[in-house]
Amino acid sequence: VRLLIAGHQLAQVRATIAGSREAVAVVGSADGSFYANDALHALIGMPSGSCCSLAVLLEAFAGDGAARAMVDHVLHERRSWRGELALARPSG
Repeated sequence: VRLLIAGHQLAQVRATIAGSREAVAVVGSADGSFYANDALHALIGMPSGSCCSLAVLLEAFAGDGAARAMVDHVLHERRSWRGELALARPSG
């Protein structure tokens, strides 16, 4: 029963994120699961569904290591993060 409830809650969260106008990525620290919504794909200039892992997402940011440092901090502290990072866009 608990597994059914958890699955239903996960589906609700995913639907909420999918419908958001804000760019959102969700990464599971335990299993490496990854989900990026369409707004995030648009922001980083990638076709919907093509950003399929944390490694691919990190490649979209400017190369000073700030994105990797932020991810490492979030994984260590086990907290969500909200902030700004510079994107490395092919169009400049």
